[in-house]
Formats: sequence, structure tokens, C-alpha cells
Amino acid sequence: CSQQEKTIDGLRGEFAELVQKSHLIESSDKHVHKLQLEQIRLTGVEQSLRKEVEFYKQEADSLRHENINLLNRLKAYGREGDSFTVKLDHELWARLQCLQKQGLSLLTENTNLCSRLLESIKRGGQSAGKIDGMEANGNCVDAQLVIEFEVKLQGFRRGTESLMRSLQSIASILDEKSSIVTESQAQCMDNNEFRSPDGGNSLGVATSELKAEKLLTSLLREKLLAKDQEVEQLQAELATATRGIDILRCEVQNTLDSLSCATHKMKELELQMMKKEEKISQLQNDLQESMKQLTIIKGILPKVTEERDMMWQEVKQCT
Repeated sequence: CSQQEKTIDGLRGEFAELVQKSHLIESSDKHVHKLQLEQIRLTGVEQSLRKEVEFYKQEADSLRHENINLLNRLKAYGREGDSFTVKLDHELWARLQCLQKQGLSLLTENTNLCSRLLESIKRGGQSAGKIDGMEANGNCVDAQLVIEFEVKLQGFRRGTESLMRSLQSIASILDEKSSIVTESQAQCMDNNEFRSPDGGNSLGVATSELKAEKLLTSLLREKLLAKDQEVEQLQAELATATRGIDILRCEVQNTLDSLSCATHKMKELELQMMKKEEKISQLQNDLQESMKQLTIIKGILPKVTEERDMMWQEVKQCT
């Protein structure tokens, strides 16, 4: 018995050790799985950070090169004579970015408008067999959509024309700027006889500066004109949206009126149904009463027939 107890105790101990080891293995597996997931996540974060670092390095290099070019230009042509070209370059770059965004916005809106038009055509083809009232509301919505599409199309045309004019204007400004820079370089390389002895600005530099200021003014004027056109387009879209809201309000009011009429008709039908049910119940009660009376009459009829026969026999006997 003692040996069996020792054996049982040993087996229990081994079993407990095995259970502990299995729990440790399971917990270690879960921990390893969590660590693997965390490693994958950190790897993705590391890659994204590396990409951001590379992007910022490239941006820093481009800015460094741009600063070096600007510094070289300022050193080569003189700071006073070249500051206007730096300002003009800045405005041209900003205007080019604005035109790029405007072109992309026009393309995006054109795509969205085409998709909306296609969806409207599909809905119009699917809703061919509607009720008359629903068709009237649908026609109102379609008319509003047509007006909205026309306004959008006019906006696209104006935007395209404005974009073409802006591109032509910027191209001409760039040509004039290149000619101004070429003249300025030639004047700086030559021994200009108009330069003052105290190192002041030459007449050619002043002329170049005036030309650049004129170009900058024309660029700003063109930018202001484009902003005015954008404001006009936004006003037209706002008027169209306001009209659409009014139409939707009218449609909602018409729908509410139709719903109230349908509710009243429903109530009237319910009252009529209640009256008909009352009449049916009254007729059923009358029918039951008639059946009862008919049953009573059927019960009395044999007695009446018997009495009639007896009276008839008595009459015969009397005669």
C-alpha cells in the first residue's frame, strides 16, 4: 500500500509538472505571438518613418538647392537689382500651383458631374412606370437637376476659359521675364557706362525693375480677375442651390399634404368599415332573431294543423 501511495504521489507530481509545463508553453506561445504581431507593427512603422525621412531629406535637398540658386543669383546680379525677380518668381510659382489645383478641381468636378448624370439617367430609365403624382415630383427633381447641370457646365466653360487665359498670361510673363533676366545679365557682365561712381543702381537695372514690377502687377491683376470669376461662379451655384432647396421644400410640402389627405381618406375608410361592421352585426342579430321565430313557428305549425283538422271534422259532423 505504501508503495502504491508513493507511486500515486509520484504520478500526481509528474502530472502537475506536465500541466504547469503545458500552461507555460501556452502562455509563452501567446506571448511570442503578441511579440511577433508587435514586431510586424513596428516594422511597418519603421518603414513609414523611413519613407518620411527620405521624403523630408529630398525636400530639404530641393530647398537647399533652391536657396543656393537664389544666393548665386543674388551674388551674380546684385541684391538690389534681383529682389524684384525673386518676388516675381514667388508669385509665378504660387500662381502655377493655384492653376494646377484649379485644373485638377475642374477634372474632378467634371468626373463627378458625369457620374451623377449617368446615375440620373439610370434612375430615369428605372422609374418609367410610376404613378402620376410621383412622376410629377420626379419631373420637378429632373428639372432641378438639369438646371444644376447647366450651371455646372457653364462654370466648367468659364473655368476652362479662365485657365487657358491664365496659362497664356503666365507663358507671356515667363517669356518677358526671361528676356528681362537676359538683359540684366548682359548689363551686369558689361561695363555699364550709366553706373554711378558711388556704386548706385544703373539705369538698366531700374528699367528691368520697372518691367518686372509691371509684370508682377499684370500677374496680380490676372489673379484678381480669376478670383472674381470664382466668386461669380460660387454665387451662381449658391443661387442654384437655393432654388433647389426651395423646390425640395415645395416637394416636401406637397408630400406632406398628400400624406395628410391619405390619412384623412384612411380615417374615412376606417369609419366606413366600422359602420359596415355594425350593419353586418345588426343583420346577423336580425337573422338570428328570424331563425328563432322560424323555429317557434315550425313548432306551432303541427298543433295548428291538428286543430284545423279537428275543426274541419266537427264542421262535417254538424252538416
